[in-house]
Amino acid sequence: MDYTPVTFTAKRTNTDAAELAQSVALESGLQNFADSVESYDAHPVAERFLRQVPNVWDETKLRFGDPDSIVVLVRRHGTDWFVGAITAGPGRTISTPLGFLGAGTWLADVYSDGPGGLTVRTQQVTSASTLTVAEPANGGFTARLCPATAGATSGGT
Repeated sequence: MDYTPVTFTAKRTNTDAAELAQSVALESGLQNFADSVESYDAHPVAERFLRQVPNVWDETKLRFGDPDSIVVLVRRHGTDWFVGAITAGPGRTISTPLGFLGAGTWLADVYSDGPGGLTVRTQQVTSASTLTVAEPANGGFTARLCPATAGATSGGT
């Protein structure tokens, strides 16, 4: 797999959310985020997420995929789960059941494409929930899911 994902300044055909999702969906022993500090500073929503991506995973599961059009991977680090979804082709809505989560209530920070660029929204979910995200052409999304604790409004920092 590519070891230089998540470049916002390179010429590309995917969306910012799809580029961000590469931080979860791609893995290599040499992987590093390949853009400049200035580029990440100019994308504060992406930078917020990238600061949370671990450098090692405890568990990886393919939720679904088709080699030429979509992949949705979930990866666990400690108690937190990360979702990376990347698509090719026309826009679509992706629904990802969250049955891999443990019991209880979780906070899901969902990073997706919005009218002005990357957006993040936080919602409460359980293992019975389904994460649903509408994506533009060549889009994607990523999410961090952490156990909900009293007073927490987000899994991010």
